Amino acid sequence: MVTKTTSKNKTGEKTMWVTIFKCFNCGKHGHNLVKCGRCEETYYCDRKCQIAHAKAHAKVCVATVTAKAQRAHRERIARAVREQGKDEVEGGEEDDLCVICQSEPVNSVQVSESSVGI
Repeated sequence: MVTKTTSKNKTGEKTMWVTIFKCFNCGKHGHNLVKCGRCEETYYCDRKCQIAHAKAHAKVCVATVTAKAQRAHRERIARAVREQGKDEVEGGEEDDLCVICQSEPVNSVQVSESSVGI
């Protein structure tokens, strides 16, 4: 859970946005919580909370890291295809895969200009 708040500092001036995070183990809120070093998606109050939540977080952490790696790989391929063309890029055929399920589209949808509202 991420919350943004504004507050006044000791001089009475408004500070910039502060992002408040919630500890995944105990639920404590704070702006200086520690991130998981591997997935960088979960936050903890301290090392004790991170260790206590480690077993529950392990599978999710691996899945998150895998998903981030796959996304980065697809972004690199898409960038290379845009710059060099599909036939010139190794793995360029992956650019035809569905962005959701990563398989070949069964019935690709044709979007006409009239249905988009152009």
